[in-house]
Amino acid sequence: MTGRIVNAAGPVIRAVDLGDVAAGEILRVGSLRLLGEVLSVDGEVATVQVYEETTGLRVGDAVEATGRPMLAQLGPGLLGNTYDGLQRPLG
Repeated sequence: MTGRIVNAAGPVIRAVDLGDVAAGEILRVGSLRLLGEVLSVDGEVATVQVYEETTGLRVGDAVEATGRPMLAQLGPGLLGNTYDGLQRPLG
């Protein structure tokens, strides 16, 4: 399901027309398909935390629901490496 941004304030956006999204679901935001997570849903409006640089996002930009929850890998594979908040290796 693809919706659109109706409000943006820093890394937090509000989006509509996303169907049955739920808190914790991953979204792809804007033309760069930035990673975001649904924080809450109030009626037709989803409040979304975007986890990447939001400069350039505008009201009306597309927001795509993935139907998948936010996941984090845990375990020995993380030891000895440095990652950003999205578990992408740094350096």
